[in-house]
Amino acid sequence: MRENQTYVITISRQLGSGGSYLGQKIAELLDIKYVDREILLQGAEKMANQESFWMSFVANCSYSWPYVPPSYTMIAEDRLHDKFGTMMQRVAKEHNCVIVGRCAGFILSKHQKTINLFLYADKEWRIKRVQELHGLTEKEARKAVGKNDSERANYHYLHTGEKWRDATQYDLCIETSKVGLDKAEQIVINYIKSRLEE
Repeated sequence: MRENQTYVITISRQLGSGGSYLGQKIAELLDIKYVDREILLQGAEKMANQESFWMSFVANCSYSWPYVPPSYTMIAEDRLHDKFGTMMQRVAKEHNCVIVGRCAGFILSKHQKTINLFLYADKEWRIKRVQELHGLTEKEARKAVGKNDSERANYHYLHTGEKWRDATQYDLCIETSKVGLDKAEQIVINYIKSRLEE
């Protein structure tokens, strides 16, 4: 990697597969910035004053422990897609970072050092995990997983013209229900380190 060239890890994921959890763990282990939908939404609300916004936004780009799962519902935010893209491009230009969701891999496809991950898992495993994380009934979690899968696929296709689960868009795909989140974390960290040595 050339000196002063930032790197970005993007994570696309199915609900309940552990994408945001692993994103925060990776950011913590590598001591880099962390960006997800919640952080982008907060930033989009404050974009009027560009420089004060930027300082505030970057300060919020961080993982937080104990882990708090993101909302399992999609928000009608197509109108914010361009703002999200602008924020992601700038933080990627200035900082090493992990960015979860929001078609980040596609938006940052011209960034010279981007590693795109896709995390997926067995549906029943995801349903159980969503139940536990959000305190839902099995019926509620099943409905949330099905609805979220459909909405993410539609959002991705709308903004990229590509199928969300097409493995050719990603550098590494992991079925987290087969290896577990701890092992997935090791796999991802080892892969990132090997890529950064290129």
